[in-house]
Amino acid sequence: MPKTPGHSDLPGVEREAKTIQSTLQGFMTIKLHELQPFYLILEDLPSYNFVHFACHGHADPRSPFRSGLLLCGDEPEKVFDENMRNSKLTVETMSSINTERSSLAFLSACCTAENAVSVLMDEGIHLAGAFQLAGYPHVIASLWEADDALSVAVAEKFYLIVFAESGVVGHDKIAYALHDAVLAAQQICDEPLSWATIIHFGP
Repeated sequence: MPKTPGHSDLPGVEREAKTIQSTLQGFMTIKLHELQPFYLILEDLPSYNFVHFACHGHADPRSPFRSGLLLCGDEPEKVFDENMRNSKLTVETMSSINTERSSLAFLSACCTAENAVSVLMDEGIHLAGAFQLAGYPHVIASLWEADDALSVAVAEKFYLIVFAESGVVGHDKIAYALHDAVLAAQQICDEPLSWATIIHFGP
């Protein structure tokens, strides 16, 4: 979602999508979803081993169950707040699915591992946790705001490492790949808050 009504543009999203497509070409079939309501995305999730979201994320300060990804609603010309019901893939809506063949969810969006409700700070109620409960053993998410340009670099490096040589993806390979991708990001960005937000959940 490079453009989300009512929110700042994310010019890095298109580059991120193209980078992933070129990196993974030959390893797997890629389907690009653009401008689709969240419920259509939700229906498709169990069909894929790997999912990658590049869009705006939102941590709701009143209820962590309403935190989620800002996608496209039935009426994309409306701003998000006017079309919220069909625009947001939330922690709550993720609880309705159960995947069996999933491996990785890469949530390249702000605050996807954040619980913004102060009285529930010790609870792991966030979108990353919701994806794990839905059956994704590995989830990559952000603890706070994500840097649009740096997200492109991290995603490219991550997938290059994960699918290097054999293309076989082991459980330990994903964690090490993100570690190396974030280390590489440190070489091009001297602002720790920009790269330290990206973390891995899983074995």
